[in-house]
Amino acid sequence: WAAHAMVAARLDAATEDDPAVAGPALDALVAAAPSAMALLLATATSPAPAAKTPTGRVPRRVRAIVALGAAGDRRAVPVLVGCLVDTDDGWVRAAAATALGDLGDPRAIAPLCRVIFYQGDRHRPHDGWEYPGASNVDVPWEAWADVPYFAVDGAAAASLLRLGVRAAAEWLIEERLDPRTGRWRVRVTQDAIDAIRAAFPAAPQGYEPDAGYPQRQAAVDALRAWWRTGPALPAPIDEASPEVRAALDELAGSVGGPGVGVMFLMINKKAAMLVGPPMTASILKVLATSRRKVQRAELAVVLGGVRDRRAIAPLLDLTRDPVPAVRANAAESLAVYADPAHPGLLANTSDVTGEAIVARLLALLDDPEPGPRASAVKALVAVRPSAAVVAALDAHVPGRRPENDFGDYRLAESVARLVHAGTGTADVVALLDDRDLFRRRFVWELLHVALRLDPRSFDPSADPTAAGRKAPDATAIAAALARRRGA
Repeated sequence: WAAHAMVAARLDAATEDDPAVAGPALDALVAAAPSAMALLLATATSPAPAAKTPTGRVPRRVRAIVALGAAGDRRAVPVLVGCLVDTDDGWVRAAAATALGDLGDPRAIAPLCRVIFYQGDRHRPHDGWEYPGASNVDVPWEAWADVPYFAVDGAAAASLLRLGVRAAAEWLIEERLDPRTGRWRVRVTQDAIDAIRAAFPAAPQGYEPDAGYPQRQAAVDALRAWWRTGPALPAPIDEASPEVRAALDELAGSVGGPGVGVMFLMINKKAAMLVGPPMTASILKVLATSRRKVQRAELAVVLGGVRDRRAIAPLLDLTRDPVPAVRANAAESLAVYADPAHPGLLANTSDVTGEAIVARLLALLDDPEPGPRASAVKALVAVRPSAAVVAALDAHVPGRRPENDFGDYRLAESVARLVHAGTGTADVVALLDDRDLFRRRFVWELLHVALRLDPRSFDPSADPTAAGRKAPDATAIAAALARRRGA
């Protein structure tokens, strides 16, 4: 009991606003962690007290979580993973994400990835300057400027980098540092750039979180160009580790596995793609035994998202799967490997050539099902322009092959023909002004990939008839087409 009281007193002192008091108390907690583990774990999981923590004080739960991470005892991992989804306090979640990075346990990889991709996060709106509306937060408009913000996503990404998940840096660049993603509070962007610099000391140093919009955009463009060269983490995920393999096997099995709802299917897919090449072996292991059609189809998508050339041969095999959805998804995933715009984004090697991938995509134009045929055309927009592709498109044009006279095929063919024959620019631009939202979105998703356009340079969801709507830039599209065909 005396030891219990001593730990409790140190926890109280660790919450003080005065660093001269809190610092030594926290150090003492960490030193006493082996004997204090039970109390620290209990405090980390205790429900929020009725009275809020006074301003300037750190909640006891947060100090307990920090101590658990610093102590290095991996028995804390299950408790800290539970704290990641806590609904009471954003500080608890951010501290848990950081503590899991401190512990370095691969069991934390999938939960940390899921934090980033959970769209219903109740704490994420606090990270932005714009008031999200009274129906989305329990903070009145007049108090929004001073609301606490937690940067939970940034903490999760920083820990993922420490755990060897290199693509977490790309996520930070695209989703937090690019000023077009939103008006993030300064600590959100500061945490993001600090995480990248800590993981990659050679990263460009020009980004300043409080700089003007043009300066931040230029700095993000420099970061993006650097990222496409393929910088490596000093300590990547150890694929040979049994602990790592067990964690990634579990994540792969959760993609389309039994009892996984649609929302978590999407989250798990994105999480697996974020982990990247280390997921390949686990995905192939699941595919070797799974007979679930949905699971096989979704894992075929993930094999494109991991950007690992070791996935090419398995994807070619999947284009011969008896399930049409699997063949279709495998075809689209092959586009990543057929003519990559940025080879530095891909890892490892393959004996399969780009020409072999294109040959298989052309063969899929004769698939008996419409889905794989349309997917093959969609994939062809990303490959190197060639007369062989033009000839194949001519041979399968809906006018000659009535079975191809359906929406997805026609729309994909218009973009593929633009890339490979250099014709039809006006028709494709007109499709971006189509009154049908699906058609606009479908064409834009293909076009920005085909021409290496900035995906944010056009908003297909905007009504073409609305006043002030930004029209598609036909001049920029024509210039991008010239560059693409010249390359």
